[in-house]
Amino acid sequence: LSHAASGTLPMIQTFTGSAWLPPQNVSDWTFDLLYAPAGDLWLAQCCCGENGCDLRLRSDGSTESGPPRNLRDIAYDPNGHLWCASDQAADNEEYAQGVWFRRAETGEWTQITVSTPGGQLLRNRIRAILPLGRFVWIGYSDQGVHRWDLGRDQLPLTADDGPWVRYFTEGTASRTLISDDITRLAVEGDRVWVGTTAGITLIDPDDVTQIGSGFFGLPSSVVNDLVPLRDGGAWVATANAGVTRMIPDGDGFVFETHGPPDLPHPNVEALALDPDGRTLWTGTTRGLASITPTSSSGASDEPLVAYPNPFIPDCGEGVRLLGFSGVGDGVIVDLSGTVIRRFQGLLPGDRVWDGTDDAGDPVAPGVYWIRLASPEGMRGVGVGIGDGPCTE
Repeated sequence: LSHAASGTLPMIQTFTGSAWLPPQNVSDWTFDLLYAPAGDLWLAQCCCGENGCDLRLRSDGSTESGPPRNLRDIAYDPNGHLWCASDQAADNEEYAQGVWFRRAETGEWTQITVSTPGGQLLRNRIRAILPLGRFVWIGYSDQGVHRWDLGRDQLPLTADDGPWVRYFTEGTASRTLISDDITRLAVEGDRVWVGTTAGITLIDPDDVTQIGSGFFGLPSSVVNDLVPLRDGGAWVATANAGVTRMIPDGDGFVFETHGPPDLPHPNVEALALDPDGRTLWTGTTRGLASITPTSSSGASDEPLVAYPNPFIPDCGEGVRLLGFSGVGDGVIVDLSGTVIRRFQGLLPGDRVWDGTDDAGDPVAPGVYWIRLASPEGMRGVGVGIGDGPCTE
């Protein structure tokens, strides 16, 4: 849990099951958290000392400091490199440090500012960052968004860097933002969600869509956080107006807003989607709350079914699932609970398993269990793997 209200320190707490406790040696404001594969925690810290910030909280409780300061957003790229956006709480350009990049193999930090050769930053005040393959999206405090083409090597400031493409309020039709004051960047599929102080801009490969506030829109124009969903919608946290679920409806959305008493306070500052893919956790000015959509949103009441069952790997394309709505993620385990395969983004009727493990090797004949997280919640179904002859 991270919180950064003015005048309250420390900013990190963990829940032991009975109490919230702060870790030792961490005393700076934290605006974002990111888990490392090894179990460590990266911290986007602000307002720390001259020797740098406590950037890394190791699993053994120790900390690692580094040169980046005043961070607001952090993210991994697909290659495990770390990208950081730096900004200062007040409008003080001198304390903002632009973009920081940490190479995974060496741990070396590279800073990119308005004066960096080969870079094209417009300001050093960066509020959000989103690395996507060969591109990194950079959201400014008041200059819109830059999409930087890193080239084939997917590394910054190298010879094969491509162009910087800008999206802003006075851009071309396919590059126009609803506001230049960026608050959040997120992605689902091939659509980038840009949260601003005036609503949301959805950037598709060939189009943009503006979503503002009003009777047929968001309850407030200031977007504090957003979580896109695989169904094409999103959860959106807005300043002093609760959290809104954007439900796809034809070419537009239906807006379903939750506030007190479902939430302890209407000002929602942070969102996180539970691993079940359905429950939303909200961080508000006065505490935490979770929201779980009901089946009235279109969830299926049918039983979960795997077919064919049993399945002989040499006799078909694979096991498919029916009896759920939307999209589902999950795992396949053996009777001891060992994970055999993982899957995500599954639609009803899609092939979920071909009878092999993660290495592509055939599993032994027997009974296995498919665990699925979908809009209906977490459910499971057994499937038998056979080795007999194929039947007509």
